[in-house]
Amino acid sequence: MADDEEYWYQIIDGFLSEEEVQLILGLWPANGWKRARHRNSAKIYNTRPGDWSESFSDLYFSAASRIEEIIKRKNANAVFDKELHGAGIHEHGKGGFLNIHVDFNYIKEGLGIRSFNALLYLTKPEVGGSLELWYGDSTKPKTKMEVVTPEPGRLVLFEATESSWHGLPERIGGSVPRRSMAFYFYDPMVSVPAKERHSTKYSK
Repeated sequence: MADDEEYWYQIIDGFLSEEEVQLILGLWPANGWKRARHRNSAKIYNTRPGDWSESFSDLYFSAASRIEEIIKRKNANAVFDKELHGAGIHEHGKGGFLNIHVDFNYIKEGLGIRSFNALLYLTKPEVGGSLELWYGDSTKPKTKMEVVTPEPGRLVLFEATESSWHGLPERIGGSVPRRSMAFYFYDPMVSVPAKERHSTKYSK
């Protein structure tokens, strides 16, 4: 895909039923959390299924399997990163945010290039928390494509490219945190030359 072109995304409402959302929230893990707090982000995240209950883990990986079926309609080679590098479950409490960015594109040999992201929302904060999708070139975002509110049960899928800028720059307000599940997919058929590998790139 060339720079300055919109990238593919899809919003699926009701991917989880209200009952499924409440079941997941009732099993929300208490242990295994890490904090990401710096100039571009304020959140906690958990990528350790070993600290989750068996029931919660089953629900997460069941959702991953369903999402992978959808992703494979776009790219039959895409595979879910079961080691959850940066994925797993995320929570943005009061003051939480994530500046607009392009994701890291490489983790390890054999996994290939980062190709798709999926975000599954479980709660809706009183203020903030919307996902902004932007496109531009590999150096900066230029045009806002979509603003997605985090409705419980809503699934958002989008391509991970060198110009698929995204984030939640408006800080969370109120007492309700933004809780979500994140799933990342790679294309093992596309190698990433060493000079093209990069970590997350922020617009600020």
